[in-house]
Amino acid sequence: MSDWENEDQQVDLGPDSESVPDQDYELSESIERLVNIKDEMLELLGEAQDLLTSTSHLATIGPSILDRAEAYWLAHIRVALSNDHDYLGESMCSMEDTIKELDAESNQEDADDV
Repeated sequence: MSDWENEDQQVDLGPDSESVPDQDYELSESIERLVNIKDEMLELLGEAQDLLTSTSHLATIGPSILDRAEAYWLAHIRVALSNDHDYLGESMCSMEDTIKELDAESNQEDADDV
């Protein structure tokens, strides 16, 4: 049996996260964790933007670098994560959309159990 077929295999979620069994996550726990991940990613994205916009760096890097970052990767990441943004377009399926779909599925499962 290969490692990825082992039911007790742990999934590495990064240096700041605990490893969790990849088979034993309840849907509600997955949804909660996804919400936390989305929030953490948005927080880190804001921190990255703050680093780029700090006045001491702006004088050094110039506004065109900041403008490109805000027009491209900052916007793309924010739109991919959340529907709560001020950009004109939207993602075909944001992380928030996926979380809402999972939540609806979880609610349907709960209703079926009653």
